[in-house]
Amino acid sequence: MGAMARPLRIERIGCWYHLTARGNERRDIFRDDKDRRHFLELLEEVVSMFAVRLHAYVLMSNHYHLLVEITEANLSRAIHWLNVSYTVWFNRRHGRSGHLLQGRFKSVVVERVDGEQVQERIRTLRGYPWSSYRAYIGSAKRPAWLTVEVVLRLAGKAANPGERYRRHCEEAIGQGLVESPWDKLIGQAVLGSERFAARLAASLARDDSTRRTLSKRPGLEEVIGVVEEVRGEKWDRFRDRYGDVGRDSVLYLGRTVCGMSIRELSQRAEIRYVSAATALRRFAARAREDREIAKLLRRAMSKLNNE
Repeated sequence: MGAMARPLRIERIGCWYHLTARGNERRDIFRDDKDRRHFLELLEEVVSMFAVRLHAYVLMSNHYHLLVEITEANLSRAIHWLNVSYTVWFNRRHGRSGHLLQGRFKSVVVERVDGEQVQERIRTLRGYPWSSYRAYIGSAKRPAWLTVEVVLRLAGKAANPGERYRRHCEEAIGQGLVESPWDKLIGQAVLGSERFAARLAASLARDDSTRRTLSKRPGLEEVIGVVEEVRGEKWDRFRDRYGDVGRDSVLYLGRTVCGMSIRELSQRAEIRYVSAATALRRFAARAREDREIAKLLRRAMSKLNNE
């Protein structure tokens, strides 16, 4: 396959963004708690200096995640300042030089969602100190620079919205088959429903490249046709075979390329929801280890991309 186009960088006032940046060569960017505390201090300055609203954050050892809302078209400037400021401080403190972070930060426009899409395990969420989750549920003091009101309103009216939010998130996790929000990723730039993407594309109608990127997405029928061609066998023949590479490839591509939910896939493919979810988890693991499966997926993707 040819090189993928650089993802869109959409900056629109009022939009929410999931942002992430990873350490160069996947190396740690936080070596101890002093590093983490300083990064949080810089986050406070970003909120103040660039008038962004920070709704959530998670600091991992070699990368970070932020959920922000912008009130000005200054997202790139804000995160560039954050990354450069932290890199300069980190290098000076640890006696190193050169790049700390790998390439550009990644940004995805996010449709506002509720807590059912939270994926972290309950025990990790409650105990992990470098996440905003504990501030939301009241087990840690909320920094003044963290905006929590909008997300807590999603839990509805309650005497203790933090407790209701916690229960809402953790009950969803306990069901065991919570769908990943990243399977809703459209055009490498927008996270949400097709309707949300269509509204965003309409608002950016003067930008033809944006509109084309958001709309260019194959349907499940096209995926099935491509897998039939690659396998040399019709969908009706292998659809009901448990563990069949062709069937599971269709489900996998339906999720990753078409952006369909597990429920949509199970209904369209006439496969039970639990069976579809199990097959997807199993196939994703197989695809990382089995060269033949990886080869089949590359051929399918090449055809879907008209390469």
